[in-house]
Amino acid sequence: MPDLEGALTIVREAGDLALKSWREGMAPSSDVWEKSKGNPVSETDLAVDALLKSRLGGLAPDIGWLSEETADNPDRLALPRLWLVDPIDGTRDFIRGRSGWCISVALVENGDAVFAAMYAPVTRQLWVAHKGAGTTCNGKRLSGSSRSAFSGARVPTDALQKVDRDLEMVHKPNSIAMRMTMVACDRADLVATLRWGMNGILRRHI
Repeated sequence: MPDLEGALTIVREAGDLALKSWREGMAPSSDVWEKSKGNPVSETDLAVDALLKSRLGGLAPDIGWLSEETADNPDRLALPRLWLVDPIDGTRDFIRGRSGWCISVALVENGDAVFAAMYAPVTRQLWVAHKGAGTTCNGKRLSGSSRSAFSGARVPTDALQKVDRDLEMVHKPNSIAMRMTMVACDRADLVATLRWGMNGILRRHI
């Protein structure tokens, strides 16, 4: 097992690097373009990705790598462990100068997520989860919602269809990872999206 405390230090470093380019309410200082229609990326995404790949790889070179901003290497399929990364989850909020983005890193072993860290540099929040041991935010253990009724459930969204008007809208960060932390800390009761992306691999495990 790699040094997970070291991994947390690296995640914070990556967040601080991204924060240097972020400007509240403004476009970032780095260049932005579209990887595909409606799918933005910035120079900062790539810089953070490179930092994470280099530094996490230094913790244990026998761990595979799968990142949203790195060309996939099928050699990872032969390895039992894998770093799963979104260097800036919530790029749209990042490039709009909003706070709803984070650095998202997980360690997957034999198909199961065993460790995850998400760092929101703007708000200085660090969420950490270990399989079977729960989740913390800045060291404080979190407790999720105990709601059993669908009606009245809090959901991070910008709008509700008429059929879902019995739900309660709460603030929605662009980062899907951050929306999931809202469920973990009882600020939302459910998360619904058609675009799970990289985070969809994790949502069932931690």
